[in-house]
Amino acid sequence: MLSDQDIELLETYLDKALDGELAQRVEQRLAQEPELAAELARLQEARELRMQLWQSYEPSAESAERIIAGLRKREARRAWFWRILDYRERIAAAAACIAVFLIGWQWGRNANAYRMVPAGGTTSQPVSLITQHQVPSQHGDVYEVRLTDADGKLVRTERFDNLQDAQSFINELKGQLVRGRNR
Repeated sequence: MLSDQDIELLETYLDKALDGELAQRVEQRLAQEPELAAELARLQEARELRMQLWQSYEPSAESAERIIAGLRKREARRAWFWRILDYRERIAAAAACIAVFLIGWQWGRNANAYRMVPAGGTTSQPVSLITQHQVPSQHGDVYEVRLTDADGKLVRTERFDNLQDAQSFINELKGQLVRGRNR
């Protein structure tokens, strides 16, 4: 039976890491001890088998090129996707800006287009806002319609006992405002 030191010595011999004198002594022992020579052959066989196994795991040049080409293609698709996503965000932001501008422009265009004289007085400012509010009172809810001018001053307030009367008043006002605008 060989010792662990003998096996380590044989491994070092196979690695060609022994100096000249020590290598000669190992070769003399190999010639004289058949058990040591058999262990050297077994170690050399195992080493060659491991080398073949590791070489089989190494990809060929063509295989490596296919893998690299696939990675490059995937990276190009990712870059394209992020570029498109970036353009989508820019387009969405531009569309939102345009929508806000158009809503404001349309609202601003119509805000000063109506002129109406409030009950009991005159005003030089056009009516810019008609709002309807539900106001609680002692006798139940009252519906209040408020008219304000372009400066934001309250021009007229009307109160109604039910929602239908308030709605018909608003529709009547809108009709008067549209007729006044068409003149």
